[in-house]
Amino acid sequence: MPDSPGARPSPVQVPLRVRTPHGELSMFSTMATFGAPADVTLSELAIELFYPLDDFTTKALRGLAGMPGGMPGHVRTGS
Repeated sequence: MPDSPGARPSPVQVPLRVRTPHGELSMFSTMATFGAPADVTLSELAIELFYPLDDFTTKALRGLAGMPGGMPGHVRTGS
């Protein structure tokens, strides 16, 4: 599968590539932190969000989540 133009890493972006039974998924992440230096509880809280880096990954993840626009055959399992 050739990389799409949007899948090339930038100097500040390193893609996460995961091989799965559904194909290779490419994502990038962002990290959000909360709080002020004096607030120990909030300063330790961080949330990392992953976003699809190409159309294949977008469609595969939507299909796995059971969302419209997902790939046929990528169906959410379980309850």
